Amino acid sequence: MGDPGLELSNDLVTLFKDRWVQKTGGKLPDFSTKWNIKEVGRGKKKYTNIIIDTDVDNPEIFSLQIRNQGIPSWDFYHYISANIDMITSENENRINMVAFEIVRILKENVVVVINTHQYTQLLPNPLIDLNEDFRNIFRKTMSVEAERYNPP
Repeated sequence: MGDPGLELSNDLVTLFKDRWVQKTGGKLPDFSTKWNIKEVGRGKKKYTNIIIDTDVDNPEIFSLQIRNQGIPSWDFYHYISANIDMITSENENRINMVAFEIVRILKENVVVVINTHQYTQLLPNPLIDLNEDFRNIFRKTMSVEAERYNPP
């Protein structure tokens, strides 16, 4: 039992690592959740990082159920959002390859079970370019909206 938003971030890391195709996405980047990053600076010349962070977890009442001995109970439907931040020091082609591979994985797995968590919908939002050309930081970000029925 845990927070569905935190579970979504961890599940996205697992999904991307498991479904990454090197032919279309290149070398597997370093995937991490935002709360697991512990770095002061960049020691490597070339790096590609994907950082996933929980944004919103909005539980809404889905339906009223009458359970044992006539006691009412409610089912909840969670609308969850996570941010995916893609960063590389290599070049613009590399960030485009990584971004398109992330989008490909999400589009192929709209209804998916990850780590025994059933998502009824997993939808990518548009990519946003945040390149810093003069600093050799190539970056894109996007959010993912997920829906999950009655998480424990």
